[in-house]
Amino acid sequence: MLERFSDFAGDLSSEQEARIERFALAHERHVALRFEDRQRWQRDLVALLRQQRAPQELGRSLAEMFEKPELRRSEEFLREDRRWDEDLGRLIVDLDQSLSPKQRARVVRRLADYAEDFSVLAGKGQPT
Repeated sequence: MLERFSDFAGDLSSEQEARIERFALAHERHVALRFEDRQRWQRDLVALLRQQRAPQELGRSLAEMFEKPELRRSEEFLREDRRWDEDLGRLIVDLDQSLSPKQRARVVRRLADYAEDFSVLAGKGQPT
């Protein structure tokens, strides 16, 4: 997480790094649950592909697997995932309030680059 925030905002202050580290430590269980979920999903996907179903049946099963991941997730996973999302939003707001002018300029530049990329992908802009 430190690397990702640093990549986006530039060099982080020790206070910003400490805030991110506290967030990561508070969500260690979520990280473990996500890893377990990914492993389970991969095992289920391989098992589904090995069942040699008719193409239409396989297509329906794959669509459900991709479109409704919550069906395979535990209540604990869903609860921790909601907590992660809420706390991540608070972390981003906290960090935004602590950005230096140099960091803010970098973030704004990165967001403008994303906006341009999305505009090009949507067919509403030209690459620069």
